[in-house]
Amino acid sequence: MREHFAAEEALMKAAGYPDLAAHMAEHAEFRAKLAELQLKSIGQDISIDTVRFLRGWLTNHISKTDMAYVPYLKS
Repeated sequence: MREHFAAEEALMKAAGYPDLAAHMAEHAEFRAKLAELQLKSIGQDISIDTVRFLRGWLTNHISKTDMAYVPYLKS
């Protein structure tokens, strides 16, 4: 995940994406939440709430947040 976010952020920076800082902050918040969930789940099965969070975050992030920088990559 870290490598994917870093590559994505590098593309946005090269394209001059104006909301890069906010996008990077969203990635950082996700990584922090993921680390928290990993600590809570040590020795336990993954909860349905965790699965729902991951599915919802990734779906929203890809379909909305990531799509916002596509026009900058095309130009």
